[in-house]
Amino acid sequence: MKVKSILSLSVKNIFLKKFAYLKVLAGFFFAFLIIFIVLFYSGNLSIAYDDYENMRMDDCYYSIYSDITEEQEREIRAFPQVGSMTFLGGVLFAKDSMVDVTVGVNGYSFDRNDNYISGAFVGKNSDCSFIKNKEIQFVAETGENLIKYGTDLKSDGDIIVSEILLDIINVEEREELLGKEFSLNGVEWTGEWLEGGEQETQPFEISGRICGILNGLYDGADFYGYIGEDRNISVVHISLKAFTGNEDFFAKADEMFGEEVMHTFVGSGILDDMKTVEGQEMLCNRFLSLICVTLLAVICVYVASNQYYLLLKNSVFYGILKANGVSNREVFLMHMFELAIILVVSLVLAFGASVGLFFIMQTLFDDFVGINLIFPAGVAVGAFFGFAGLCAALAVLITLFIYVKILKKPPVGLLKK
Repeated sequence: MKVKSILSLSVKNIFLKKFAYLKVLAGFFFAFLIIFIVLFYSGNLSIAYDDYENMRMDDCYYSIYSDITEEQEREIRAFPQVGSMTFLGGVLFAKDSMVDVTVGVNGYSFDRNDNYISGAFVGKNSDCSFIKNKEIQFVAETGENLIKYGTDLKSDGDIIVSEILLDIINVEEREELLGKEFSLNGVEWTGEWLEGGEQETQPFEISGRICGILNGLYDGADFYGYIGEDRNISVVHISLKAFTGNEDFFAKADEMFGEEVMHTFVGSGILDDMKTVEGQEMLCNRFLSLICVTLLAVICVYVASNQYYLLLKNSVFYGILKANGVSNREVFLMHMFELAIILVVSLVLAFGASVGLFFIMQTLFDDFVGINLIFPAGVAVGAFFGFAGLCAALAVLITLFIYVKILKKPPVGLLKK
């Protein structure tokens, strides 16, 4: 018989034994489905974990809402996890007040109620004027420098002005402003409230020369200057190098500040999400992978046993074929084609279903956890063809087992069944 005829007879035989083969198809379908899902999911988790951490690094810092002593600063900087420290004090302008700004020889005024602005004062022991992780993330997301023109604060009298403030006073120049004199006068809210809900206020003034222009895309303060003796540090931001591995630092912070000073890891919520992903990855790698291998082995044994007893009942059919001149090789090929067709169909169905389920999981992770799972196309294609090869190998091995036990027998032996 030609191979085409053997294949045609195999297809017809599948339909004749459709209920028996449906069990085979269902078994391998669920086995392949689970394996594909675990493979796509676990292979993506490590990538998603790193991507999620990188995308959220702007929140990877610890905030202490108070000034700290020199000894405390030394102890904090001794931790290898600490990337940088920024000491800040702020200024908020009182409502219903005017703000006067002078740039060079030109003066400008605006109503604080119409244009809300804020300022920041930087401690001289700061590594930079901005939370370093926020600056790194800003550059990564926008492709632009945080300080668009000029430099960070370097000496007394230096002032950084945001493009937002320049837009408010309708000053179009940018780089040309570097080195020009700058002053700002207004009424500052002290943070205290008077009777009747009124704000306690005091006069405010800052003056110096513009050393840098802050990118208008950044949502920080509208001007920065070095802190003077008349102001206090209100918050210390500590940029950390990674979300994980900071347990000893957190314990030390709790020991130093306790409940007396407010202190918090800003990225604690993100850290919880990352621990969830990390736990899922460990579950897939250590437990589910073993289950998949065990499941596939059990299915193979089940199918081999199922086929063995099925062919015991249908051995007369093969006996008749052999009595009519069909060779052992052709009988072997016929049965192998039957199994191969069933295996490939179950593989294709499982692959399509697993891809669909993965995209559903992708949507759920994005909506509820904020983690973006990326479909591993390369892994998917490689896995599909890898399992296609496995299907061919299984079809040969299972058929070989059946062939030795049943199909190899002479026609008379098969007809006696």
